[in-house]
Amino acid sequence: MVTVVTGASGYIGSHVVANLLARGEKVRATVRDIADPERVEHLRNLPIADGGGLEVVEMDLFNPDSVDAAIAGCSDLIHTAATVVVRSKDPQRKIVDPSVIGTQNVISAVEKSDTIKRIVHTSSTAAIRPMDWKDGTVLTTETWADDATLEENPYGLAKVSAERLIRDWHSSLDEETRPRLVTIHPCMVFGPPMSPRHLRGSLAILMAIVRREVPLNLPMQINIVDVRDVAEAHVRALTEGEDMVFRGIPSFSPEIFKELVNKDPMKSKQLEKGIQQLTDEGVAQLFIRSLGNRKIVGTVGELQFEVIQYRLEHEYGAKCEFQSKPYYKACWIVSENEAKLEEFKRIKGTDMVTDKDGNDVFLAPSKFLLDMEIQNYPELEFHFTSEFKTAQAS
Repeated sequence: MVTVVTGASGYIGSHVVANLLARGEKVRATVRDIADPERVEHLRNLPIADGGGLEVVEMDLFNPDSVDAAIAGCSDLIHTAATVVVRSKDPQRKIVDPSVIGTQNVISAVEKSDTIKRIVHTSSTAAIRPMDWKDGTVLTTETWADDATLEENPYGLAKVSAERLIRDWHSSLDEETRPRLVTIHPCMVFGPPMSPRHLRGSLAILMAIVRREVPLNLPMQINIVDVRDVAEAHVRALTEGEDMVFRGIPSFSPEIFKELVNKDPMKSKQLEKGIQQLTDEGVAQLFIRSLGNRKIVGTVGELQFEVIQYRLEHEYGAKCEFQSKPYYKACWIVSENEAKLEEFKRIKGTDMVTDKDGNDVFLAPSKFLLDMEIQNYPELEFHFTSEFKTAQAS
C-alpha cells in the first residue's frame, strides 16, 4: 500500500507526510519543483519508522500526464495541493484555476489508475462558511459558501468550486465500487514550520503579529487549529471505521540544536516560564541536561529560534541568546534492562538529557556514533519520535 500526498512540500502536506512516515507507511510525495531544496530537503530529512518509505516525485497540477504518473499504482490519495493565496491581481489564474483544474486532473488520474481505494480532499472552512452568516451557525456538509465571488472572495470560490467538483463526481459513482471520500475543512492553521516556505502562508499572519508589524488592534475573531492536528485528521481519515488507538501527536527529532543562554540573571524565572510555555505550544522542543539544569532547544529550522528569542523578550521580558550544539539527532531511549540503561546513561554523560515529560533522550553527535551505539546496545530501544510514549501507555 502506498499513499500519494499531493502538495507534499506545502505546510499541511509536509506534516501529513511526516505523520505517515512516523507510522511506517510508504509515501509518494509530489512537489512542484524537485530541484528546489526548500520544497524537498525537509521531506528527505524526515524520520521514517520501520516498514516506511519515501518517494519524492515532481508533479504539475496543470499537466494531466504528470498527475496521472504521480497517482498511478497508489492505494490511497491525500490531495492537499492548492494555492493558499487570498488576493491577487489575476484571481482566476492565480487562485481559482489551480484548485479547480488541479482537482479535475486528480479526479481523472484516479479514474485511470483504478487502484485508489481511499481519498482525503483538503478543503477549507472557506468552502462551507458564507461571507454573510450569523454567529453560532453550525456548518455541515450541506453548508456552502454560495456567496463567494471572484471579486470579493476568490479563495472561498476556489475552495467551494473544487470541493463541489470532487463531491459531485463521487456521488455519480456506484456506491459499491467507488473509492471512499472524506473532505476536511481546516480553519486558520498554525504550528511549527518545516521549511522557510511555510512562513508565507497562514504563518505570515502569526509572524506579523510576533514582529509587531500589524499596526492596529483589529476587532476580528480567528479560529485556529494546530497543523499537527490537521495532519493527524488527514491520516486518520484514511481508516474506514475500524478500531484505532489514538497515540497523540508524535514529537520528531529536531534538525538543529542550540543551548539557551540567559542574558539577564534577574529575569531567570521569566525565562524559565517563557521557554516552558513556548515549547509546550510546539514552537520547538526542550531538552534539559541535569548537570546545571542547562536547556537545549531543538527545532527544524533557524527561523524558529528568532521567533522564540523575540517572544521571550517582548512577552516575558527575558533576554537570551542561543549557542549552537553539534548534535545530529535526538533519540528517545527505553529498555526493560535497567542495568544496561543506567550503564548507557553513565557512559554517555553530557549527551544524555530529558524531554519535558522526563523521558531519557540521547543527543547523538553524528550518524556514525549513533549507528555504533545502536549496534553496541541491542538491549536498548532507540526511538526517533516520541510516539512510543503513548503507544506504551495504551
